[in-house]
Amino acid sequence: MPMIQKKPNECLLLASVALSLTAWAPAARAESSVGFDAAGRGSVSASARVRITVQLPQVVMLRLGTPGPEPAHIVIDANVPDRPPQGVRLEAQLWHNSASGVSLACAVSQAFAHTLTARDLIVLDGGGSLPHPGPDTRCGQPVSGLSRNTLHQNQWTYSLRQPPSPGVGGAVSEVVTYTVSSP
Repeated sequence: MPMIQKKPNECLLLASVALSLTAWAPAARAESSVGFDAAGRGSVSASARVRITVQLPQVVMLRLGTPGPEPAHIVIDANVPDRPPQGVRLEAQLWHNSASGVSLACAVSQAFAHTLTARDLIVLDGGGSLPHPGPDTRCGQPVSGLSRNTLHQNQWTYSLRQPPSPGVGGAVSEVVTYTVSSP
């Protein structure tokens, strides 16, 4: 049978892969003892203990809107004269298992390119267990004290504080980024 020659780099790569695979399943350490009877006639025993620790991942989940590949997008129609714009509801859900708790905050990451500001876009709370971090999209009041292993949810209604003043027509957008973090 012909012998296959490996290049030194291939051998080093194979050795590195083999070592990394053994790192995934490290050997456990435990104490040991030996039972011994010199005459060989009595009973003997030995015992050892092992401490088993399970590492549980810390998880936070935040969902705005319905599941899908696109970010949540709401459209407020302010084009009806003499009538306030109708609000648009957005489903909000948060779950975590952090022992030290989490905080929900938000901030405008892209401001309106218009005379509208984050103060003009109010957010009404639907009465659920996940309050919005402030009365508008300026988001000045982070939410904390949310119990772990509980699905917190709410429907937030986004609306304009008042009909916008006449100006240039067209669509303008603001992007608000919501962030859940644990200390």
